[in-house]
Amino acid sequence: MYEVAYERILKTRLTWLVEHWGRLAAATSIGAMAIALTAAVLIFGEQHQTVARTNTIIVLPFKNGDGNTADEYLADAITDDLTTELSRLRRAWVIASGTAFSYKDKPNDPRQVGRELHVRYALSGSVRRAGPVVQVNAQLIDTESGINLWANSFAYETSSLLDLQDNLMGRIATSLNDEVTRVSVRHEVGTLAADHNPLDERMRAMAANTGYPTAEKSLETQQHVEAGLKADPDNARLLGLLAFKLTSDVLNGWNSAGNAEVERADAAARKAISLDHNVALAHHALGWVHRLHGNHQAALDAFNETIRIDPNFAAAYAQAANEMVFLGDAKGAILMAGKAIELSPKDQSAQVFKWVQGRAYFAIGDYEKAAEVLGESVRLRPNLWFSHAWLVAALALCNRDAEAKQALGTFKQIHNTRSDLASITQYYSEDQYQNPTAQAVVVQLLNGLRMAGLK
Repeated sequence: MYEVAYERILKTRLTWLVEHWGRLAAATSIGAMAIALTAAVLIFGEQHQTVARTNTIIVLPFKNGDGNTADEYLADAITDDLTTELSRLRRAWVIASGTAFSYKDKPNDPRQVGRELHVRYALSGSVRRAGPVVQVNAQLIDTESGINLWANSFAYETSSLLDLQDNLMGRIATSLNDEVTRVSVRHEVGTLAADHNPLDERMRAMAANTGYPTAEKSLETQQHVEAGLKADPDNARLLGLLAFKLTSDVLNGWNSAGNAEVERADAAARKAISLDHNVALAHHALGWVHRLHGNHQAALDAFNETIRIDPNFAAAYAQAANEMVFLGDAKGAILMAGKAIELSPKDQSAQVFKWVQGRAYFAIGDYEKAAEVLGESVRLRPNLWFSHAWLVAALALCNRDAEAKQALGTFKQIHNTRSDLASITQYYSEDQYQNPTAQAVVVQLLNGLRMAGLK
């Protein structure tokens, strides 16, 4: 637990940081120090209006300093958790981890990153394990000047990593008006050195959950989550992640997931929320459960709650936009999906964000714009059958017949299990599509597919 207060005195950034270092040093862990100091810089920039693009930050992928691939998960998990915790600073605009991880294993000039993503600050660092000691180095960089605003190094015995969990992974509530407010978190059980302890398994699961999503990575994530839950069945974060991966499998058609997994996800998400209401992934998973049951207002409410808890959760904006299409607000959905794209322009799920936005344009009858955005989605990830199908229909409905036929030919080659009208019609007869608004859009989809020549 910690509390940091800030004076309202006009001075240089460096002088201001130095004078407040003593108070900030009270937060003696990686996450608490990193977040407190970052908050300090963000507050200073806002109060003194020293920059045009204040309060924008990216957590660049932390590097695995010892070169041991077995510890790669630790660096990835720290990166992901710092992104989540910084998102809780209410006046901070944090680039989503999906975009941040596109810079992994690449030489990064913070000034170039700043220009590409229009962010003012970059938090970077490294993780090194030497026997029982884990050392983390972190630095905050001004992307306009390339100057390090602060840097520090932290070392933990594996037996004391509960302190790391408390502060690095704790919920950090802040208003960023005058102070970083006090927070308290529930301790995890065990140490990082123990076998199958919740902290270690959650970090391994988080690392497996980063990057390009696949059925295999989803299964690996679930295996680590299940191992952690054996040791701590009331771990809210693990329960939320389990619910998220189970519903993701169902929606993607992965790992033979079906109704049983939906029910497991429902139970896990609700239990996580009852234990800790601020587990954003649990609310996100519950939104997907509601969608699969065809309850779109409840789904939208769940995604909006996800956004309230974590305002920088890009995928939650996209999924909220999806529900808005179902509920008849396609114009609002276009703006909401645009927010997801803006938050994480290089996200590993950017193709889904584009598909949601493209389908929203389709729903209002703007087939030209729909074809443009859906085309971007297909180029980003050609193996998503639904974005490809909606692209074919959009091209046909705006009378771009030659392009529609060419797109249909490619679609049938890549997606042979969806290469006939009957299989697509059957898919869109599921519960989640059984409302008048959704059915009206589906009718146009099927008309467009017929016009392109699908039988």
